[in-house]
Amino acid sequence: MVYAISLNKQVGITNPVVLIEKPQVDPIEQESFYITLSDAIKREWLVRLNFFEEANVAKLELASFEDSEAFVGRGIVREMDLVPFQMDTKTQEILFRDIFGQIYFVQFDEIINIELL
Repeated sequence: MVYAISLNKQVGITNPVVLIEKPQVDPIEQESFYITLSDAIKREWLVRLNFFEEANVAKLELASFEDSEAFVGRGIVREMDLVPFQMDTKTQEILFRDIFGQIYFVQFDEIINIELL
């Protein structure tokens, strides 16, 4: 008998201690992200992407005295090696694919850093 492990299941954020505010990114640096992404999409380059992922407040393991409203807008910075393949300029959403073929949606304003590999 063969058992398969799903690769789509991502580990959610449940510990409120690791949550941070969204880092601010310079608008000039964001412009360079756009240029880098455009080139990477054309050539199907692998990029190392650092992006902010907001935590789902409903899934946090909070103590009885902690208020969930205090953690709204907080999250973690994830780092992944992905290949961008489509950018929607209207919604500012970029589609990325990992080496297993899983697709990730990332908003442009959530990108903290991007570098070509």
